[in-house]
Amino acid sequence: MPIAHCFVSPTALNSAVHGSDPTQIWAQLADEEADEMTITLIKREQQYGKPYHVMAELFLPSLWKPEKATALKIGLANALATHFGMPNKEILVITHTVDSGQVIEDGDVVEW
Repeated sequence: MPIAHCFVSPTALNSAVHGSDPTQIWAQLADEEADEMTITLIKREQQYGKPYHVMAELFLPSLWKPEKATALKIGLANALATHFGMPNKEILVITHTVDSGQVIEDGDVVEW
């Protein structure tokens, strides 16, 4: 259940490839099934300091092996770059590891 919250500039939103689904691109690049992956796009109004068109917070369950976690991180960055038609230097991905028992889904604690 990799989940990404992406803060996106108006410029990036306007340049998104129409008909493109970044979750499908991400799944393909990370060699995973898209049915458990989620990307939420949030329009950013203002940003100060070092600029990025897309800043993503990726929440990954702690069960992922390091090499798979790396594939998911890089896959997300590349999927967002593809979806928004931007170079990778415009994309920032920060990863948060989520331990078992820290997620509630469908009213139940999720254990892995």
